[in-house]
Amino acid sequence: MPAPFRPPESKPPEPDMEFFDADVIIGRTIDQEEDEAPTVADLLREMDLARVGKALVTNHKIALSTPEWGNEDLLRDLAASPRLRPIMGVYVVNERDDTPAAKRVDDLVKQGAAGVQLWPQACGFDFAAWQCPDLFNAMADRGLPLFMHADQTNYGNLHAVLQAFPRLKVVLQRVLYGDTRRVLAVMRSCPNLHICTSPGNVGGSVIEQLDRYFGSERTIFGSGLFKYDAAPAVAQVAYTQLPEPKRALIASGNLNRLMEGIR
Repeated sequence: MPAPFRPPESKPPEPDMEFFDADVIIGRTIDQEEDEAPTVADLLREMDLARVGKALVTNHKIALSTPEWGNEDLLRDLAASPRLRPIMGVYVVNERDDTPAAKRVDDLVKQGAAGVQLWPQACGFDFAAWQCPDLFNAMADRGLPLFMHADQTNYGNLHAVLQAFPRLKVVLQRVLYGDTRRVLAVMRSCPNLHICTSPGNVGGSVIEQLDRYFGSERTIFGSGLFKYDAAPAVAQVAYTQLPEPKRALIASGNLNRLMEGIR
């Protein structure tokens, strides 16, 4: 009697290049219990399933509590995994002490920060050139990238900051396809803007479109974990209609280059 049919096990696509994720958040949100929140162990399991080699990671506590407490948790949680690097928080207006912005940024770099995650909308400040010029200049001086979700500001303010601080590298995360015209316009006039891929930005062959307009040097792989799954994000890059060298830039090369610029 023939053996019963067993369908093949479903697996995510096997990428032919290294993937370095620039968009991961761990820890609990305001409406989660602690034991429901994604942990480093959950992250590493997802990365292994999707064949993602490395990731930059931040946490919700930076926005929900204070940057110090969020950074403390983040450094402790990531300490045991060399595959993970922290995107840390910082006071925009340091109402708790008078530490100069340059000293705060120096301290972040010494602690191994891969960037700063800002939450203007969530934390009640404006993403504007007048809000924290000393911080923006200090980050530019140290080559420390600024990471931000697209829903945390508007594109007018984003454009103004990028123009006022042309040495500041900004990585815009979780862009939606409906904002494509705004993104293209800002990227055209601001070469210091980088954009993360996102499962929320998948229409119209958007990665190929960005390449036609600007090349592939400012597009960076991002999974959006744990709002999204990592495997579709990997597939979005692995199956794009770009040649392998450009896919490799998006998958990890561009983010590696930004990390090498931190000094």
